[in-house]
Amino acid sequence: MFGLKKELKKNIEELANQLSAVKQQTEDLTNQLTQQSKIVEQLGEQLQLEQTKQDKMDQLNIQTHYQLERLLTNYSDDIKTLINQRIKKEIMSTDVKGNIVRYQDDMNQLFPISMNKKILVTSTMSAGKSTVINALVGKEIVKARNEATTGKIYHILSSVNHKLESSRLEDTLKRNLADTEVEYMLESSTDSEIYISTVFNSELLQQVPLEIIDTPGINFSLNPSHKERTIQKLKESEYDLMIYVINATQQGVIDDKDYLMQINSLNSRKPILFVLNKLDEFDLKYDSVKESYLSTIDYLKDLGFEYPVVLPLSAYTGLLSKKVLYKIDITEYESDDFKLFAKKFNKYTAFNLDNLVDSKDNETNASQLLKNSGLNRLEKNIYRLLYQKS
Repeated sequence: MFGLKKELKKNIEELANQLSAVKQQTEDLTNQLTQQSKIVEQLGEQLQLEQTKQDKMDQLNIQTHYQLERLLTNYSDDIKTLINQRIKKEIMSTDVKGNIVRYQDDMNQLFPISMNKKILVTSTMSAGKSTVINALVGKEIVKARNEATTGKIYHILSSVNHKLESSRLEDTLKRNLADTEVEYMLESSTDSEIYISTVFNSELLQQVPLEIIDTPGINFSLNPSHKERTIQKLKESEYDLMIYVINATQQGVIDDKDYLMQINSLNSRKPILFVLNKLDEFDLKYDSVKESYLSTIDYLKDLGFEYPVVLPLSAYTGLLSKKVLYKIDITEYESDDFKLFAKKFNKYTAFNLDNLVDSKDNETNASQLLKNSGLNRLEKNIYRLLYQKS
């Protein structure tokens, strides 16, 4: 009898253990089902988001085709074929969003040169990248203080129609914007890239279909995604020319060196212009533009760039000069800087030329400053590399 009770107790304990195991398995399965349900829900949300993005792109494509058809109706039948070929060459070298912001509904004008060319501008933070872009455009279209806060990719496209104001496309298209509206417009919280079309204040660049791609600064430690997005743009290699901006006052810092080595290792075989910026901050009692220029060439050669093209520049001086020439309002602070630069760069140009004639006229000073700042030389190099073969 005692043995039977002992056996029964053992069986009950085993059964209890089995029930406990079954209960645990049930809980595990329930947890797995809950996790899978969450994954399915997330996938559903992602698919819905992708579909929304695709719907927007489809709408943009439809609008682009509509614009093309509308433009063709302005011409007689005997030249429509040639016009069609010419238009396709221009618009097919730009993506859909770029075409939407560049051409308005009433577009009736084309660039003299048809192929859109893309310039990718990159640097570490505090090199003055945004000021270089603004100087090329000839107006403040990109906020300089934005470098540390935004991870957005900006596309700034030259506008073919000088009578139209700026346009901006992020999640929605906004047209007829004043330049100040474009500069201070808030970004959305989405991952969309931002497209802006505006007239370029540049005698050389305003007649060509140019697209400047502004990438985030790569050494913003609070948000490593900035670097990831920029590196991804480099890897995609969807550009025709790179401009790398170097801070002349901080040449050779570790972040700069590491990034340059990474650029060289990608070996895209695309031309690079190295811009040695912020020369206006030099005190020529202690600093030498020529020595900085030559040492930058040696520095880049040591990093593996065989024949680096280095262009000394004061982007801020060039931007102020264009503002004066194109009659854009400047602040009292900028007016003081302009007068200082007119005196400083009249004697000390980017290449230490000191044989220029003084002038009391602001516009004459601005024209001369534009040359002395190095901006004219940069624009000529851009045109030579991108368009002289076109």
